[in-house]
Amino acid sequence: MDNQDTVFIDVKKIFFRILSKWYYFVGTLVIAGLLAFVYNKTAEKIYSFKASMLIGQGQTVNRSVGQILTAMGANNTNKGPNLKDEMGKLTSFSMLRTTFEKLDMKISYYMDEKPGKNEKYGPGSFPFLVLLDSLDPQPLNTPIFITIISAESYKIDINAENVAIYNYERNEIVTRLPSLVISEELNFGEVYKSDHLTFRIIPDNEFKGELIAEQPLHFMFNNFDDLADRYVGKLEVAERDRDSYILDLESKGANPKKEIAIMNTLMEVYSTKDLEEKRKQSEEALTYIDEQLMTAKYKLYVSEGKLSAFKSSTSMPNTDFLTAQLTGSVTSLRKERDDLRTSLRSYEQVNEFLKSSTQLSDAISPTAYGLNDPTVSSLYQELVTLSQQRLVAVQSLGERSPQVKTLDVQINASKENLRQHIRLTIQAKVTQLSDLDQRISRDQSRISLIPTTVRQIDELERSSEFDKATFQNLQQKKTEAEILLTTTASDVKII
Repeated sequence: MDNQDTVFIDVKKIFFRILSKWYYFVGTLVIAGLLAFVYNKTAEKIYSFKASMLIGQGQTVNRSVGQILTAMGANNTNKGPNLKDEMGKLTSFSMLRTTFEKLDMKISYYMDEKPGKNEKYGPGSFPFLVLLDSLDPQPLNTPIFITIISAESYKIDINAENVAIYNYERNEIVTRLPSLVISEELNFGEVYKSDHLTFRIIPDNEFKGELIAEQPLHFMFNNFDDLADRYVGKLEVAERDRDSYILDLESKGANPKKEIAIMNTLMEVYSTKDLEEKRKQSEEALTYIDEQLMTAKYKLYVSEGKLSAFKSSTSMPNTDFLTAQLTGSVTSLRKERDDLRTSLRSYEQVNEFLKSSTQLSDAISPTAYGLNDPTVSSLYQELVTLSQQRLVAVQSLGERSPQVKTLDVQINASKENLRQHIRLTIQAKVTQLSDLDQRISRDQSRISLIPTTVRQIDELERSSEFDKATFQNLQQKKTEAEILLTTTASDVKII
């Protein structure tokens, strides 16, 4: 049997040994407390800033433009807002750079001896203003220290290494200096100009603060690209919830005035961009309509020319009452058939949409398809009302609430009523269309004795009338699109 050593740990002895060194623990706690106190007194305070935006619920203008294009048979790619895309736009480099350009943050002011600390922003927050000429190069991100000597003069001090010289007009770094050292006394309002630095300082009359003697002041020239890159990492954008069109924005910073100005301007820039996109879509729709209008105008010109030329070269034969009656009958029946086909096609389009779509929010009004059926309009309006009530109920009560389930039952019932009405209407119109085809075929067989010239003139006249109606319809669509363009407004709301 092997012998095994048994190790005993005297916990009590270890405890008293540690307790005998109690002053080390007390000293450590005191030092930690002092360090924490000093940190809280000297550390720069960071604030959190939040804002919310309602993004394009309804998309009124774009949907109206889409209805016009869809009714014309064009491919409408506008599907309404995608919150993921809008979040990407808000945090994009170009959007943020435009924001800083609008704020004109070329210069940052600081009241501290440490570069970039204790930033001041806004009118009256700093003793002086720096004026620059964007055509002259400036040292980028380089602290330029100012010591106010008197009410008329000040001293400038720069001592920096690896300095990037930036040209605002060309938006690029034109050179890099291994070092930049400047120390001069100047008068307020006097222009300082060198190969790598040009500016003029004037007192800010709105400044109401109290200047302490030898108080460290400095400013730095900024690059919009760098500002945008840094802000991308600070800005957070999130959806309020899955069924909401609200985006929540949040950023953090040490200067409340500056951060609030940036966030407010960012939302204004986004709203302006949204309006520009909507106007662009309306203008593109107008361009498309103009192209179709030119084509229709040319077709009308050709058809009227053919009709006029044929009548000039051919004398009209005398026809009896029966011939005139049959010709008029066929013309009337064809027009009735064309109208019936158009109406049937509109009902079929609505029927296909109801089969393929589950979201009524993307629906196009029946009038956009050319339907003037009071029953369809009434059922459609009922569906729209119920869907809006359901959206409000979901946002306030949740998907599983009894009210939402009741609304779902009503919506499904209304949809089924609409589908049933459309199916019955389609069946009736198919029967009418078949009857019209038979009547037209019967009358055409009786018109076989009508002279060829009469039939040709009839066809040319019908072609000309069709082209004329198409041209007039396009003119109406153009007028509607022009009205939409003049009344275009952004759907973005800052809440």
